[in-house]
Amino acid sequence: MNDYRFGDGLHIELTSRCRLACPYCERTRCKGQYQVRDLPRQLVFRLVENPKFKKIMLAGTLGDPIYHPCFLEIVEKIKQSDKELRIATNGSGKTLAWWEKVFNRLDSRDRVCFGLDGLQDTAHLYRVNTNFTRVFEAMKLGAAIRRATIEWQFIIFSFNQHQIEAAARLAHKSGIRFTLLQSGRFKSDDPLLPDLTLLPEALQKKLAKAGR
Repeated sequence: MNDYRFGDGLHIELTSRCRLACPYCERTRCKGQYQVRDLPRQLVFRLVENPKFKKIMLAGTLGDPIYHPCFLEIVEKIKQSDKELRIATNGSGKTLAWWEKVFNRLDSRDRVCFGLDGLQDTAHLYRVNTNFTRVFEAMKLGAAIRRATIEWQFIIFSFNQHQIEAAARLAHKSGIRFTLLQSGRFKSDDPLLPDLTLLPEALQKKLAKAGR
C-alpha cells in the first residue's frame, strides 16, 4: 500500500471508530481515555475532489473506515470524482445488503481489503469481536459482484500459521485474492510471533522477498 503515501495518492483515516478490541491497539490499551472522532464529511469531500489526487485509500491505524457515519456518501463522492479507491477494513458488523451497496458503487480499478487473520476457530483470537462467517460472506459477495478486486489480508500469528494453505485454497475457490502479511508490532519473545521456519520453504522465500 506504499503507493498511497506519495505522489498522486491520498491515504485518509476517516474515523477512530472500530468494533474490535485487538489487544495491541491503543483503543484497547487506553480504554476509558480513548476519544472517538470522525473527519467532517465536507472536509473529506474537499480532499477527494482535489485534482492532484488520483487514488484514494480509506484505512485506519486506530479505526475502521466503514464505521464513519457517512461512509457510503464518501465512497459515492470518491467515485463521482473519478478516483481509484482502496478500502482497508476488518469488515465486521455490516449486513450483506449494506456491503452490496458498497460494492455496486465501485469499479474495476478499486480494491477492498479485508483483514481476517485465520479461519472460523482462530480469526477472533487477536481481532476480538470479529465474526469470520459474516466477514467471509461479505468477501464472497464482493467477488461474485465482480466490480472490484476483493482481497483477503491474512496476518500471520502463532495461532493461525498452520491454516495459511487452507485459507489460501478457500480464497481461491471463491475468487478472492489472498495476501499474507507480517505484523511489525511483535517483540522477539512475543507468544503471538509466528515461527516462520515451520512454513513451507517456498512460502518462507516469498515472505522474505516481500519484506525487503
